[in-house]
Amino acid sequence: MVLGYKWADPGFVWAPPAFMVHINNLLVLIAIWMMSPAGKKGRILNGVRHPMLIGFALWALAHLLVNGDWTSIVLFGGLLLWVPVQMAAINRADPGWTPETPGSLAKDAMFFVASVVLLAVIGYIHAWLSPWPFPQ
Repeated sequence: MVLGYKWADPGFVWAPPAFMVHINNLLVLIAIWMMSPAGKKGRILNGVRHPMLIGFALWALAHLLVNGDWTSIVLFGGLLLWVPVQMAAINRADPGWTPETPGSLAKDAMFFVASVVLLAVIGYIHAWLSPWPFPQ
């Protein structure tokens, strides 16, 4: 996917405003936190059935906000459309889902701090592969 994205002719559709970088980074931070074990071990996401898929959707949406080219629209838009299809498949396969016993807010805080650290690490790796993801 990365190679296809890099090799494709981008064909720019729109230029995102500079402030979208901040919104992107906030959404990606929330997405990383939602994809952490906070859904099972924390309290806040305990009643959410698909926290990882919602986090994945936030990640894809965040990337759509800061990329105004056709390759990004196809890649991230396609991944964003995949999420409700996957949710429907999971719900159909397991219709009797109930939340587990909620964890603690301390676990939520711990996973959030770990998510901030992970966002920084991912951002630096992202800079090697693509543009610098943080505001300048």
